[in-house]
Amino acid sequence: MRCGPLSLKAFGSIWVDIHFRFHPAAVMNNRAALVQRVSLVLPLADELLSKRILYNEAYSRIQTQKTPQDKMRMLFSFVESGGRAAKTAFYLALKRQQPYLMEELENQNTSSNVTLMPQRDISTVPG
Repeated sequence: MRCGPLSLKAFGSIWVDIHFRFHPAAVMNNRAALVQRVSLVLPLADELLSKRILYNEAYSRIQTQKTPQDKMRMLFSFVESGGRAAKTAFYLALKRQQPYLMEELENQNTSSNVTLMPQRDISTVPG
């Protein structure tokens, strides 16, 4: 099952900043930590459903999982099938809903050189 299409307009300038600073693979590299530490999974799924990243059937399958860890594993499986845009949307949802956890993981990744892209000057990016 695949995730839905993503409209980049849904994220505006935030997406541009993230696109140039963050590689979505860094979220996938932190899968184990996120599965263990995110306990409120349905609000993440709600946000991805509202952005049309998840479809109703995927959301229902996540909802039926018994533990937060199983819900998060199922959410990851749908996000992984959605490609870069779905991973970016997932990252943005995590950043909004789990800011302290994401900051901690990003700081760990920065110090260990895990899949982060170099900072670019986005002042010249059209649009």
